[in-house]
Amino acid sequence: MNLPNAAAAVVSKDKITGYLLSTTHRDGRHKAVFFLGFGFAADAWQTLAAALLKHALDHEIAKVENTPFGVRYVVEGTIETPHGQTPGIRAVWFVVTEKTHDQGTGHSNINGGFTGTQLAAGRPRNRGVDPRSREL
Repeated sequence: MNLPNAAAAVVSKDKITGYLLSTTHRDGRHKAVFFLGFGFAADAWQTLAAALLKHALDHEIAKVENTPFGVRYVVEGTIETPHGQTPGIRAVWFVVTEKTHDQGTGHSNINGGFTGTQLAAGRPRNRGVDPRSREL
């Protein structure tokens, strides 16, 4: 199964430049070393955004998890890079939910869209990966 409504997926400029390609971000710096090494660059951040969106369209979901913040989807597979290599990555996407409670009926309405979040980059991993393994 592929990411539902993947055509609506979003990877923001700030997510790319301030996190995934930032060598100074506490959590993102290791991802930055990985992506910069494959030819992605902050001044051409759209290239990485497009590659991540294509990754979401091309590969099936490896794991689905409901969280208090929305549904978390893990997509594993290779990503196309500017250097022409295709390393394996694990991309985590959230369907962010905005709940509004209808006082009269007691029903909740959920609206949301995709927001690209974490990436675990490196060698392709087996689906039975140790949960303590490091997500970059």
